[in-house]
Amino acid sequence: MRIAIDASPLLDPVPTGVGRVVREILCEFARRESDLELFAVAPDRAPSIALPAEMHTKIHQAAIPTRGRRWRGKPAELFIKENSIDVFWSTVSAFPRGAECPTVVTVHEAPWEVPGTRGDEGTGWNHRLLATLDAWFSTRVVCPSQSTANDFLASNLRKSFKSKVVVVPWGVSSIFQSELPKGATTRIDNYKFSNEYPFFLMVAAPRKIKNFDLAIRALKIVRDRGNVDARLFIAGPNGVELHRALGYADGLGLRTHVTAMNFVPEAELAELYRRARATLVLSRSEGFGFPVLESMACGTPVIHSGMGSLAEVAGDAGVRVNIDDEEEVARQMIQVHNDNNYRSSLIEKGKLRAAGYKWSSTADALARIFSELGGAVAAAGASGHH
Repeated sequence: MRIAIDASPLLDPVPTGVGRVVREILCEFARRESDLELFAVAPDRAPSIALPAEMHTKIHQAAIPTRGRRWRGKPAELFIKENSIDVFWSTVSAFPRGAECPTVVTVHEAPWEVPGTRGDEGTGWNHRLLATLDAWFSTRVVCPSQSTANDFLASNLRKSFKSKVVVVPWGVSSIFQSELPKGATTRIDNYKFSNEYPFFLMVAAPRKIKNFDLAIRALKIVRDRGNVDARLFIAGPNGVELHRALGYADGLGLRTHVTAMNFVPEAELAELYRRARATLVLSRSEGFGFPVLESMACGTPVIHSGMGSLAEVAGDAGVRVNIDDEEEVARQMIQVHNDNNYRSSLIEKGKLRAAGYKWSSTADALARIFSELGGAVAAAGASGHH
């Protein structure tokens, strides 16, 4: 069975969470024995993937020539036809609607359905329209959490497509673990921080929805009233919203205590998690929430908003706070810092929780979807129905 996978997120010079999903799933499929033949495709140049040395499933890394056209239109449709593709999986919501094979799309988040997110990335009317078209034209819709699936189906226009929606949780990459592997090194000491003071960590894209301001206000309370000489580190790409948040910190007299680190490679990010007192995930909407599980896997408590998928993913292993109450956020930051028994309990529960999210399980679920759809096509062909 031939499966084409949209690997275009791997072309992004700054790896995203979606890019991580693509990479991990391709590597997981490469390791296992299967009857699948995978094509990792991207526009105009083949995606670069560091695949395992020992491969049991063939992964073709292929470029789809666009000649200036929208690549998920006619170019992708032609590639599907010429290569006898049985199923096309788009790792984002855009996909070739004229494909002559079943199509699977991915809805990572539905922030337009969440109160308080208006005006942020992905919340416009066009996203609502495209989400409805996704449900209409695709064969299956994959969501990484039940919360995202529920938000996606909240519209009356999309409720009728419930049978198409499948929840497939993502996993935790193996680099995120509670101790630096023996013999491994990182360049973490090149970053501008000292072990002399504690820090809290945010791992987030520069979006309003991530709630940087709340973390900054809580930090001020921790420092002023909790008498903790703490810092806030923000790991993630630069952007307008991040720069605005740094200006906000400056206005509160915290500019030297809030550091934006830009993109941090995974090895250094894992070490940042391990050294942090807690990871703050205070978003108003999250489709999955990689920082929750990554932090827990690294043995660091998570303080989260419970919004979107965060409560679902964290379970009872995280600390849920009211995102309209910086006093509560600050109290939890202080307690996690000061109370060793409380901290240890969260760490143990977090590691156990994170261990349940495996990329092998993700690949198993996707393989079942591919087999179901590809098998249906084969059965229709054998019976003479097209």
